Amino acid sequence: EHLPIAVSVIGYTDRHSGPYQSSDGVLEVSGRYNPADIGQLLAERKIALVWIASVWPETYSYTTSEAMAAGYPVLCFDLGAPAERVRSTGAGWVLPDAEVDGLVAQFIYLSQNRAEIRRKAALLSR
Repeated sequence: EHLPIAVSVIGYTDRHSGPYQSSDGVLEVSGRYNPADIGQLLAERKIALVWIASVWPETYSYTTSEAMAAGYPVLCFDLGAPAERVRSTGAGWVLPDAEVDGLVAQFIYLSQNRAEIRRKAALLSR
């Protein structure tokens, strides 16, 4: 879709167990991190929001807690603890299902409505 966004994975993926940077700069993987450093890692990368990509219901989701505690709104699927936490705070967006079309549409919308991202983040600083 050539969206004006870059993806930073704080942690690792099934393909990248250590730090990685794509040649076009659109994808970065940090590798393992200390949870106490999450706020600094997100700030250094100029992150606007955190996407919790879980496709199964988590019972707690430390990642969601870490992101929100650091002041970042969360985008997640309608599954488990992340969705419950986003709904209870209003500090993010819950997608009804884990379909790529809905995710891309949400990213397009948010890239064109950055003020909404800032408004959701402000809910976490109260």
